[in-house]
Amino acid sequence: MAIRGLDHLFLETHSFEQSANFWEGLGFKLEQKWGDQGHSAGLLRCDEAVIVLAEVSQSERPKQDIHFTMADPEKTMERLEQDLRVRITQPLHDSHWGTRLIQVQDPDGRVFWLESPKH
Repeated sequence: MAIRGLDHLFLETHSFEQSANFWEGLGFKLEQKWGDQGHSAGLLRCDEAVIVLAEVSQSERPKQDIHFTMADPEKTMERLEQDLRVRITQPLHDSHWGTRLIQVQDPDGRVFWLESPKH
């Protein structure tokens, strides 16, 4: 099967510091932080749960995405192209953070990402 597990939850926020504080209150620890004021981002972890938090401008509506880990990106893409039950909204491509991604959409319009480290 293509999916190996949940990789991370991606959350956008209008206030990185306030949102990071909220998640730390739930037991997450900020392990990495990058960017600058107004465009901060970071990775928070609590045991196996991972959140990538990214700040967006006040004019943008914050979104959230679920990223699943996939085993073999090329084979997964090939299999999904043959499966009429799955709508591919972005075919296999490289991310700017060093992974390979496929975006799919469920029948209700929700978007999910399949992600694998780039080898």
